[in-house]
Amino acid sequence: MHEVWISTYLCPSDGEPTYWGGNPYYHSSPASTKSLNSATANYGACIGNQAFWKCTTGGNMFGTGPSAHSDTLDGNQISGVFGHMAWSAKFNDIPDGLSNTIAVGEVRPKCSWHLWDGWMHINANSWIGTTGPINYPTCKDEPGYDPNTSSCNNEEAWGTAQGFKSRHPGGCNFALCDGSVHFLPEEIDYETYQRLGDRRDGGTVDVTGL
Repeated sequence: MHEVWISTYLCPSDGEPTYWGGNPYYHSSPASTKSLNSATANYGACIGNQAFWKCTTGGNMFGTGPSAHSDTLDGNQISGVFGHMAWSAKFNDIPDGLSNTIAVGEVRPKCSWHLWDGWMHINANSWIGTTGPINYPTCKDEPGYDPNTSSCNNEEAWGTAQGFKSRHPGGCNFALCDGSVHFLPEEIDYETYQRLGDRRDGGTVDVTGL
């Protein structure tokens, strides 16, 4: 099943889907997926304005997402409506309102090692944050890329690589928790974007004006 491409999960704008050979971070460990052909996806679940242990600038802005990468089953430590582990918010866990909170958005598998493990893998599309700005450059052979391991501009810089990205000019498509779909510009005010990612920051955002 992990090899199966599902057209609903793919964005034609991102080009022909590719098997990326699994996450190199684990290739020397028993968790390696190097030998698997893992089908990827162009949509990821939103963990919100979460803390990260690498490239975390702007993370946990409202004090609602202190667990790095949302590696917890405690919803009190998760900013968004989904966690890296098996946790997701109920409607009453979203006091900011369903129309003010991101549920899922577009991603580019090429641009993050974790996404190379495919849509079925818990370490892939299930933890995409707003902490990294929209379309932050982490894509190899594209403008802004920097392979230096101390840089935030490559596939292993989790705080930026595990961010929402697309090949649409100027931004990404997002689905909010009320089911509505909106195109958010990459030049969106950073704090406004974090409030959309966070389900309980206490603020509201009129997405129709963005």
